[in-house]
Amino acid sequence: MAPVAKRVAVDYSPPRFAIEYQEEGDELKYICFSIGADGDASSIYDELKDTSPQFFDESVLEKTQVLKLLNMIIENRGSSSASAPASAPAPAPAPAPAPAPAPAPA
Repeated sequence: MAPVAKRVAVDYSPPRFAIEYQEEGDELKYICFSIGADGDASSIYDELKDTSPQFFDESVLEKTQVLKLLNMIIENRGSSSASAPASAPAPAPAPAPAPAPAPAPA
């Protein structure tokens, strides 16, 4: 039976792609793939599919999702903060101003 992908993750330093998966009746396991310094997302995907076809089958992981994550790794190859996510979280909103004081009773 094919593995069932539970979660996927990327790491930028060093560049890696990880899959947490489960096979029928087994505990959760993970596999991590090192991503080389060369190539575009499509060629990297083809290499991964050649080496581990059981994980890069459309019934396990959607190709578009994998390509999107591989592009995130590629975009962050030259980043000075390689361990930072591709998009930083939005800054917290400023606190609301304090309400105006109530007028003094007349």
